[in-house]
Amino acid sequence: MTRRTHWIVWPVAALVLAVILFFGVRSFLWGIDPPERGVIAKGDLPITIDSKCVENALRKRFPDLNVMAGSAGEVPEGKFQMIFDYYHPTANTSAVLTFIDLGRSSRVEHFFLGHGEKLRQEVFPPALQAMATASGALQSDCGVDLSPLKLKPIGQHVDALD
Repeated sequence: MTRRTHWIVWPVAALVLAVILFFGVRSFLWGIDPPERGVIAKGDLPITIDSKCVENALRKRFPDLNVMAGSAGEVPEGKFQMIFDYYHPTANTSAVLTFIDLGRSSRVEHFFLGHGEKLRQEVFPPALQAMATASGALQSDCGVDLSPLKLKPIGQHVDALD
């Protein structure tokens, strides 16, 4: 290494080391999964929900609907969680409706989330509109009223909720 190139090598090396340290510390603080950011409404509704009706209602409004069923996490033993992923404007954000049939009631979550960095405020108005469309579809087509579930921000302030 000559004296002429020496002045550039050390600052570049220091910058690379700083970037590695930043992402390493951030990953350590976040753990394996980065934090969720967005909005969520959740709670128990005193009704049972017809998953086929929900699927048909959402598919009419959101043709790219993905439907899944699972029983992991906080799902009570012997029960299944229905997951309706209906709006995904970017690779790391999506609006999802989930429910678990508990017999005489249903545990419902309706959310728009991303993971990691804070979401830009401009992503929320169209996402909230998609969520309102989904809620309206469930109300009109299936008789499921999600209005008792109130949206709350997760991981960041959401101007559109003010």
